[in-house]
Amino acid sequence: MDDYRAKNYTHIPLPLDQKYVNTETGEVHDLAPQQIIHPDASVFTAISHLRGDPFLLVDHRYWYGFEDGEIKWSGRNTDFDRKLGRIISTRHHDPETKRDIANVVRSQGHVGIITLADINSRAAKESIYPVIAELESVFAEKIEEELDEIDIVPYLSSKTIDRWSEAKEEGLGMHISEFMELSEILSVVGDHETLRAKFDYNSKTEFEETGGLVHLRNPIMHLSRTLVHNRKDLQQTVDRIERCKDIIERADRDVILENYSHDPWLSEFPD
Repeated sequence: MDDYRAKNYTHIPLPLDQKYVNTETGEVHDLAPQQIIHPDASVFTAISHLRGDPFLLVDHRYWYGFEDGEIKWSGRNTDFDRKLGRIISTRHHDPETKRDIANVVRSQGHVGIITLADINSRAAKESIYPVIAELESVFAEKIEEELDEIDIVPYLSSKTIDRWSEAKEEGLGMHISEFMELSEILSVVGDHETLRAKFDYNSKTEFEETGGLVHLRNPIMHLSRTLVHNRKDLQQTVDRIERCKDIIERADRDVILENYSHDPWLSEFPD
């Protein structure tokens, strides 16, 4: 536990006992099965489940047991695994043995923890970025199909127009929509019924609900900005990512948010 205290963690997991400690109150709580996440679960899945839990533990899928009086570990689905069983069920061992077990688990790096702060990491943001990029690509494609460039110019900032002009001077035949900021894109689509219809929006008021997507894009694109400060931000982030997915799918494109080879959420603790 000293390792977690040194890192200023509010919650200290005790996976061998299926418990965790709140360092601020000193209270001990049960560790819920859904707090165990597989290593191949997506960031979106982790974000979604962090809404209801203070932290998640990464299950690196190792088994632990005793062989010739020594603590051993191995990957699952081997004869070694079946012979030794899993150390999580050894709750009746004496405290000294449990400490030895915990030291082995920690030294092998087989227990990882995911907290709210991790959602602001570069890796987490980079995993969400493809959804934003696909959204902008879908919008730009529909704008190019429906509108002349001259009709779009009034919606653009001088910075966007300058980027477009420089590209034209260099002989790049790129449509102006490819230079637009997301806020500009949303304004153009919102003001044109033919474009809204491409995404099955019946009114400008209904489409204006997409405005919050700008608040998702900005911290994703600018790594120094914080994406989530609290659980409320976490909920909004999930809602906005799901809204991106909905719009992309309305344009008959696929987007996968939960990409893993196994269901990463457990209804009960592993045997």
